[in-house]
Amino acid sequence: MKKLIAISGIVLPLALGTAVWLNARNSPPASSPPEPGSTTVTPGEPSVPTPGPTIGATTANPAVIAVNMPTAVTITSVIPDPSVIPTGVNLLRLNSNGTSTVIGQLKDDGRNGDAAAGDKTFTTVKSFNETVTGQVQLQVSAAFRGLLKRVMSPIVNLEIWNVFRDVSLGITVNYPSGWNVRQDGARVVISNTPTTSTLSEAALQAESSFEIRILGNSNPGILEIDKWFDQHFTKGFSVPPLARSSAIVAGTSAVRIETSEIGKRVHLYVPKAADVIEITYGLFAPQFIDDYNAILNSLFLQ
Repeated sequence: MKKLIAISGIVLPLALGTAVWLNARNSPPASSPPEPGSTTVTPGEPSVPTPGPTIGATTANPAVIAVNMPTAVTITSVIPDPSVIPTGVNLLRLNSNGTSTVIGQLKDDGRNGDAAAGDKTFTTVKSFNETVTGQVQLQVSAAFRGLLKRVMSPIVNLEIWNVFRDVSLGITVNYPSGWNVRQDGARVVISNTPTTSTLSEAALQAESSFEIRILGNSNPGILEIDKWFDQHFTKGFSVPPLARSSAIVAGTSAVRIETSEIGKRVHLYVPKAADVIEITYGLFAPQFIDDYNAILNSLFLQ
């Protein structure tokens, strides 16, 4: 009698005995980690792309510079993926015609402005001297092992602002492109409108106003600003301040108060020899607050 044997579903005759079934299977190859950006497939489940490397937070500091004034800007970019090529992280300037130009290289070596080697934060320091106001768009491009295409960061905007300088008042300050400066003696108003509209809720929301006023010779004893403030406002305010705190303005200790007049407003008092500089701006239009802070941070006293 013939025997039958089945191998992988094929029945073969043998000379003697009964049928014997052999379960012959090939061992699967050892698995390996997926390549970045590849697709992982599990039998019976839909394919899921493996996330590729990305570039994290990318910043420019300062984010605002003055026109026609050479300024060093520190650009940092967080790249935690270990497959990044350390010498392949570039700084790009985006051109108006849609192209880009490599203007620098970011490093993570603890030198030339980089805070610490190997902390996954890549850094470069680049000098900008722009001749027109507006905006410079920057982007970081990085190469990763196993990827042919470079990975791009979000676009970072570097604002180029106008400069107001008055030697007689001893102040220099930057202000946004498209805004205006109105000056009346020792009072300077920086606004997005050439004139002030009649007071209304709509005007408060749509019109910016950052005011600098020189209180000439109001501190002849050159008191510390806290003491001067307490003496100068001994009778208080028409509306009691909501808050009082200390601040640093132009590298100098200042007094900061918030009031509820015409909406919530900030008053800052900054000493300058025998003068005191009063700075006022509103908090009722949140779209202007970042601009106000940038104007304040740019203030320079001669």
